[in-house]
Amino acid sequence: MKYRQLKRATLFLEVAFFYLFYNDLPLIIINMKYSWVVCILCCSDGKLYTGATYNIKKRVNAHNAGEASKFTRARLPVKLLATSRFMRKEDAYRLEYGIKKLPRNKKLQALKEE
Repeated sequence: MKYRQLKRATLFLEVAFFYLFYNDLPLIIINMKYSWVVCILCCSDGKLYTGATYNIKKRVNAHNAGEASKFTRARLPVKLLATSRFMRKEDAYRLEYGIKKLPRNKKLQALKEE
């Protein structure tokens, strides 16, 4: 199944799992314990924003609507540069903190190496 076919898919939360449905048929079950990612966004003025989330699309849309962060609200629009692999929430926050401590040139260098 191709990605564009999943645009109409719906997600709902039950206990600690996401169930992804397409035309009322279950496709996948994702353990929410390992569903967090760290993302790096590029603002309109070229500054980088790093954050952790479990729903990338919703988070980027919230940033572009000016609802997610004061930092990005003044620098709209933002675009997604990179995301990490799926991980636990604690690990995502730890990685986010480590990335935020890096200078800009080290962040860009790490993105180029990927």
